[in-house]
Amino acid sequence: DWKCIISMLLDENPLTELTDIDATSLVRLLCASIKKAVGEKIVPSNDNRKVYHTKAQK
Repeated sequence: DWKCIISMLLDENPLTELTDIDATSLVRLLCASIKKAVGEKIVPSNDNRKVYHTKAQK
């Protein structure tokens, strides 16, 4: 639920403290959820994949 995630990120006096890792994960989850809602392709955060080129691109 977007409202819950946003309130957790913006709450100045949270009941439980968010670590930087937790906050980063929530932001990534929120962004992926929004992208899915608007129909964008969701790409994993780590772009360590080998880039493949066609013969024409080489």
